Amino acid sequence: MYNRVLNKATGLQFAGLANKTTRFIGGLQFATLANMDQQAAGIQLAGLMNSAVGSKGIAIAGLTNIARDSSRIQIAGLINKSRYSSFLQFSSLNIAEKVRGIQLGLINMADSSDYAVGVINIIKNGEKSISLSTDQSFFTHADFRSGGKVLYGLIGFGYQPGAEKIQYALNVGIGVHVMNYEKFFLDTECEVLFFVDFSDKSFRTSSAMILPGYKLNKHWEIFAGPAINFASADKDDAVKTNGWIWSRSFNNEHVSTFFFGFKSALFYDISAACFLYMQIRCS
Repeated sequence: MYNRVLNKATGLQFAGLANKTTRFIGGLQFATLANMDQQAAGIQLAGLMNSAVGSKGIAIAGLTNIARDSSRIQIAGLINKSRYSSFLQFSSLNIAEKVRGIQLGLINMADSSDYAVGVINIIKNGEKSISLSTDQSFFTHADFRSGGKVLYGLIGFGYQPGAEKIQYALNVGIGVHVMNYEKFFLDTECEVLFFVDFSDKSFRTSSAMILPGYKLNKHWEIFAGPAINFASADKDDAVKTNGWIWSRSFNNEHVSTFFFGFKSALFYDISAACFLYMQIRCS
């Protein structure tokens, strides 16, 4: 039911409830509730929680992984927390100070994390902005972008005034900062837009964009660029596709369309305001 090792252990540890070891130096730890080590290597598997001061292996838990000092790979259903992460954090919520690898989750939080992939990324030395944008369908989007120096995530809401059918859209996606100079920058983005009318009609568009931009001043930026899009809708919805159609195919009850378009946006950088707020909360 419970294993307690005061010195070091290697090989296989299996417990109905929990394992607690000073140094687990290699092998596999499995517990239905928790693995608790001072130093851990190898693989930790727990139904609820893995806890260690330092973890140099793989920690997989149904609920949470906690490494009070450093970690290599953390995979959890709810929360990963580590002071230093050197390879991967994958969970609904990832928290760290310094990340040298990838954070992948719905929400990522860190002091520094260049490769944060999530809907919301609160990175102390990263970028956060709000924007108003439009595309070939003339939807007006309000978007929030957040992330590190390389990768970022976006989430937004769109509205098309005067539309006869679908007026609302929700968009989520990820982007890459390809180039970043004093005045000019180049980003690429991939996003999915869900168009709905809050009744029985909806369709989805996936887009890939190349977006060159210009920095007007410290806070304001603009970009505009081409997009290639793929739309999928039911035949009965009779959705109008705006843009330059490349191909259209019919399959059973669905219509699939490849078409070209554009996207343009006006940004306001709120990184400084968010940093000031975090400093006030922490003081």
